[in-house]
Amino acid sequence: MIKYPLNVTIDTNIFESNKFDFGTDSTLNLLVKNVQNGKIKLVLSNIVICEVENHIRRRVNEICQKARKLRKEYLDIFPEQYLADIGMGLYVKIPDKETIQQNAKDTFAKFLEDCKVERLDTSNINLEKILEDYFAIRAPFETSEKKRKEFPDAFIAEEIKKRFDSDEIVAIVSQDNGFKKACTNSKNHLLFSSLGELFNTLNKNDEEYTSALDLIKNNSDSIIQTIKRMIDDSCVEVHGLSYDRDGIAEGYDYDETYLEHCYLSGMRIHTIDDIDGDIITASLWIHGNIDVNCYFEDFDNAIWDSEEKEYICVEVRHILEKHTSRFACRIQLNSKTEEIRVLPFKIVLGGDSRKSRVEIDDEQEALYRELEDADRENLGFLPLSKYHDMLEDELNESPMAQAILNLFDQYNDISSCYEELAILYDEICTQVKSDMDEDKAKSFITALSFDKNIPIDFSVTATDELLAEIIEWLDDKYNMASEKMERNLPDCIEYGENISILGTNCKFYTLSLDELHGTPEAGSEEQIKVSLLSDKEILAKGYVKLTVGYLDFDEDGGASDGIEDSIVYEVDDILEALKDVISDLKEELINEQKLVKFLQKVLE
Repeated sequence: MIKYPLNVTIDTNIFESNKFDFGTDSTLNLLVKNVQNGKIKLVLSNIVICEVENHIRRRVNEICQKARKLRKEYLDIFPEQYLADIGMGLYVKIPDKETIQQNAKDTFAKFLEDCKVERLDTSNINLEKILEDYFAIRAPFETSEKKRKEFPDAFIAEEIKKRFDSDEIVAIVSQDNGFKKACTNSKNHLLFSSLGELFNTLNKNDEEYTSALDLIKNNSDSIIQTIKRMIDDSCVEVHGLSYDRDGIAEGYDYDETYLEHCYLSGMRIHTIDDIDGDIITASLWIHGNIDVNCYFEDFDNAIWDSEEKEYICVEVRHILEKHTSRFACRIQLNSKTEEIRVLPFKIVLGGDSRKSRVEIDDEQEALYRELEDADRENLGFLPLSKYHDMLEDELNESPMAQAILNLFDQYNDISSCYEELAILYDEICTQVKSDMDEDKAKSFITALSFDKNIPIDFSVTATDELLAEIIEWLDDKYNMASEKMERNLPDCIEYGENISILGTNCKFYTLSLDELHGTPEAGSEEQIKVSLLSDKEILAKGYVKLTVGYLDFDEDGGASDGIEDSIVYEVDDILEALKDVISDLKEELINEQKLVKFLQKVLE
């Protein structure tokens, strides 16, 4: 059992691996949170602090250099004023390096301040011991020349040993095995390779940890589908070049890449990073197949025009890369609403994930699609491009749509009744507004006062005041009935549609149907989310699951593996919630009809 606060020290490489991100949703910011809630006491070597400051400074310099280079490239295309006129003036502004350096320094300083960092210095370390380890090639010094120069690690390891005695526990977070090895002489040293591992260990102490794991596992399908919807060209990075031991490059340096297809096959929970009330933050490993269209200008086979000083006949080549990928992703899951938020992530594809790389041209691509579709049709499957149409065609004939539209018909019947109610409320209001003698007005008010459901304070004695309040209430009733009679629901539904439903007490609900994104791949499972919401709160959820059929053959031409096309509609919770909404509306309608009859009788 870990006792709080737990002493924690972090190596420079942890800041590097987290890209010095101190933002609100960052892993590093969770350190601040755990310090402030009393779980962690952060202890950092001055060496680490100085190294981080130097790394940040170098990266700021790199950014400024790249910004200046990009400015030059833009100005080679358009003049600065024209770029400003078309809304791109920001991209050609010369960055003030000193200001950015100071801002970066201040951001890191605020992080240290928020973490209430205890600093370690080198005043009490044993230099003789470090030199002995160096010449004996003991950790953190290793046989490579690079590692034997790692004197800072040796100083930090010695600082930690001096600061923490055998009884005081300290967690050491580092990706450097040599450094961690140098710190293993003491049993009170807890070693972690990432902040996620540290946070996961801390959260295991919480009662909610097991239920958080279970909740994520139970929502795995929804999580995978939510992540899939977030994957686009901006978060996929393809490394087309790879290098051998001699530094010889192989492959292509792509200019542009576009996502062709993404199929996520599964996920694994890596760490539970945070449990804050209803919000669970977790790091996941996601597995899947990703196809990317990659393009580059082939200057190697172009012609150099010595007079114009430029290449001519530059051909743009198209490469289709197929990858089996495993990437990290962080999510936040609301334990009450089960709403999923995906934090920004990056998918890096390269030689370790690449399955194939094929060069294609437009004719080849069209032919490939045509042949693939023909093969599928011969086997009794739809062409991949036709699944959108098939889903749309099947939707309104599906049991799901029939059940929903039946409830919509009930809703519309209720709305029709409100047309008559609106007319009656208008007549009643007109009658009350007409000249009433005082006796009739008092009699009318007295009769209303016996109905406890009428929201008027009848303790007021002034007849004129009460009558004015009643008229205002009747006007509201007329407006309510008018609004409800105009709310008719459609006689068909479509994917990608949000249908607004006016419930009791004029509360709005939304029936939301997502749409199928991209072209599905043979053998994939695509989930289209269906939700019923109220004020952005999910009341019920379901899905339409499309399974794309395929058939594989062995070397002898026999069928080896395959699945059939199928569509599954899982919306029972949605239907039950809609039934409740309709039932409440019917009850409200009956009460309104009773009220109108009562008012008519009083006015007779």
